[in-house]
Order: sequence, then structure tokens, then C-alpha cells
Amino acid sequence: MREQILAAQRAGIPAHLLLSDRDFTPEDYELLCRLDEQVENRKGAKDEQLAALPTEVVGAEGRRRSDGVPSTCIICMEEIAPGDVLKRLPCLHDFHGDCVDTWLRTKACCPVCQRGLDPST
Repeated sequence: MREQILAAQRAGIPAHLLLSDRDFTPEDYELLCRLDEQVENRKGAKDEQLAALPTEVVGAEGRRRSDGVPSTCIICMEEIAPGDVLKRLPCLHDFHGDCVDTWLRTKACCPVCQRGLDPST
């Protein structure tokens, strides 16, 4: 608990927010928003990062999982069809290009494994 209080204080969050059973106030909300903005993977990706991701156009045979079931984009839950443009993240997960671009503009990490876009991490 002591570490949590110290971490909250370093982030500018008053320790009483961790120890209180009262409702949050608008000021508390603003403090929590500031804390959320400091979380690195909550920041959206830059256009240059999106453009640097490798793309692939799905061939006529489509995409299938190892069990033979057609692959789906985990973001939109649609089947990956021939002609679809996919983007591959550094973690090697693939998604429809438009779907993952929208996701990454909000949160710069993989929607499956939460790994960031930096290939070295």
C-alpha cells in the first residue's frame, strides 16, 4: 500500500484518493485524467508510426487459422477476405489496416497483447 501511495504522489494524485470511500469530485476526475495522459501506451500513435507498419494484401486464397477456420480481424470481428489490406504490428499480430490505424490513433499498442509499437520492447 505504501508503494501505491508514493506512486500516486509522484504522479500528482493526492494520497487521500486511494484511501477514501467518498465519491469522486470534478477535481478528482481532472487529476485522474492527468494521470491517464501520462500512461505511455494510452497515447495515440503518430502518422509516421502508422505508415511504417508493414502491410499485406490478402491473396485469392484468403487467410485461415491453423485449424482451417477463416481468420478474422479481432478489432472489427469481420472475416479477413481476399483483397483486404492487413497491417502487421511488431508483435506479429495482423489486423485490417483501417481497423488497426483507428485503434492505434487512440492507444499505441496491440489490441491483443498490449505490446507497444517500438520493436525493441
